Amino acid sequence: MELYEIFQAQFPTPPTCNCVLEHVVNMKLEFRSAQITARGLYFHAIFTFNQVGQRALSPSCNWREIEMEPLAARQLCQEPHSLSQLVLVSGQVGYLAGSSGIQSTEQVVQEISNLCSVIQSPVDSKDWLGYLANNHGCRHRLRIFSLNPPPKASQTIQTICLTEVLGHPEFRQEHRCRLGLKLASSVMQLHETQWLTNHWNKSDISFTRDSTGRIDFNNPLIRRTFGSKTNTEPFLASRVPQIRADGSIPCLFSLGIVLLELSYRQTFESLKDPKENLLPPEYADLVTGRRLVNSIDCSPNFKKVMKRCISGLDPAFDSLAEDSLRDEVEEKIVQPLEEDLKFYCDKDFVEDCLEGL
Repeated sequence: MELYEIFQAQFPTPPTCNCVLEHVVNMKLEFRSAQITARGLYFHAIFTFNQVGQRALSPSCNWREIEMEPLAARQLCQEPHSLSQLVLVSGQVGYLAGSSGIQSTEQVVQEISNLCSVIQSPVDSKDWLGYLANNHGCRHRLRIFSLNPPPKASQTIQTICLTEVLGHPEFRQEHRCRLGLKLASSVMQLHETQWLTNHWNKSDISFTRDSTGRIDFNNPLIRRTFGSKTNTEPFLASRVPQIRADGSIPCLFSLGIVLLELSYRQTFESLKDPKENLLPPEYADLVTGRRLVNSIDCSPNFKKVMKRCISGLDPAFDSLAEDSLRDEVEEKIVQPLEEDLKFYCDKDFVEDCLEGL
């Protein structure tokens, strides 16, 4: 995903915008069906401000959501499926450069040289604010996603990771099924990008919490930090071998572990017994995962999905880059999770379980 490279360029080390905060992008994890993608390929991100002097927003929010749309190499991409949205967290922003404009059917957009002040500046329309580009010429234009002021309780938000919500009393079965499906879909979309490493876990997944303590369980985010050395870690972690010694694929094995945690509502580490803790980690995780899958009481679909993630699918394939394996993951992992979510939501179509949240 070229957006990762764009944010790396906008938030280098040290930040060229003289920002005293880290620049953190929380990208919303989305389920993508053919029907949803036909209406537009969307990504979301939230940018938060931790100090009063850093924002000129009205009302006085500590966050802002942006929408981004990819541009073709020399002109705007007009296909409806090209639209994307993003959510940035923790940082500052800059001014709109006056050079190199691009003509669209709506307006001329110019290159943004400092993302921070653009997002922070007051905006009274949904016009495009400019575009961002990486070193390969890939461009994305951006605008503020919504001009409507949020409810007072939502004007100040925090992000918390999945670890903190596993045992939350309001984190219901429907929420967990919806999250499981979005995670499976996100693995299919992001497994070859720096947004999602092969060995991802619950600490990579977060949610927003408003000033009243209400958590938005329906819109999980993946958090990545830019403008520091930590932003190289996902890329380095993704360079490990694509296949585990037991035959499972790392990104799917990671999915299976998180699905187990959603089912038990406990961390995987806390579910290991003393003997398993004595084993090397690569074997302990497999032994624990298989034991937990075999003993859990949950829906047949969810149980089969977890078994397939932990123990592997067709051994003839070792990468999700292979179409045959992607088809198998779609059939044996994503579709059963869709069926479970439709059951808990009492809906005929999975899209109806996800819209308007």
